[in-house]
Amino acid sequence: MYHYTAKSTFHTIFPKPPPPHSEKLVRKVYAAPKLLLSPTELLNDPSEGLHFFKILRNDLKDLELIDGLNHHRLHTRAEFGLNATDPLVFVASLCMEEDNLNLWRFYSDGARGVCFGVHRSQFDLDTEEGLSDGDHRDKIYRVKYGPLEVKRALNHLMPALINIDNIYKNLDFKKFQPHITKSVIGILNSVAYLFKTKSYAAEQECRLLRIQSIGEARASSAARTIEGMLRIESKVEFVHGGKRGPRMTLGPQFDMINPERGQTMVIDRIRFWLRNRQPTVRLSAMQFRASEEPVPVE
Repeated sequence: MYHYTAKSTFHTIFPKPPPPHSEKLVRKVYAAPKLLLSPTELLNDPSEGLHFFKILRNDLKDLELIDGLNHHRLHTRAEFGLNATDPLVFVASLCMEEDNLNLWRFYSDGARGVCFGVHRSQFDLDTEEGLSDGDHRDKIYRVKYGPLEVKRALNHLMPALINIDNIYKNLDFKKFQPHITKSVIGILNSVAYLFKTKSYAAEQECRLLRIQSIGEARASSAARTIEGMLRIESKVEFVHGGKRGPRMTLGPQFDMINPERGQTMVIDRIRFWLRNRQPTVRLSAMQFRASEEPVPVE
């Protein structure tokens, strides 16, 4: 399972360990490398989750609950109105392919990033039982592509949503509508980020998901704030020795790989940071052609 990222983020995930002779306190504070999960509602990609909700609105437009869900979702997507009790979905993306040019371009700082591979045995893979979160390992799910996959999921959700809608529009429960909306949107969001349009199918994406409120995430010892964004750590350390050690691939436009100019620092640092974990470092085999001068459009 491979994760594409920029060099700066890679350095955050794999912090430089202190030397063996450093003070015990310093060595204790050092955190082993773990994948970071970001809150989906605060990402800069406005299309995240919309594929699922668009089909949901079309197929269940007669439910009064849907209008409330749509309003709440647009409210949070606008990045305001969130409070400590709002449920958020935290996500980290991985891919089944270690040298994918599209992913180099979009997720790795203009193809100058790093792709690191994690052995799949470190995850619980998705099963038919549905969403769950093990105590010791994170669960990872394959992303499904196209409207038919969303409709199959909605067939399973339809009876529950109809029952909730009957409660939602009951006059005796009107004052609970905001609470019902918040709870349902939290559940549906955990499903929505597992579906994308077919145009993304080449990414072969898998996703690690966790649902937490903002308050829970901030109070967690596994939470970190990076560049103003709250992130949480995966449960599993992503570095192991032996044959299942990490595989590092440097992007096709990696700009520090010319040994004649002494530009091997990043490779050397990767090997140094993980010197006891037997990393494999290789260069991308992809050909990347920089864009030419823009062609004027009349």
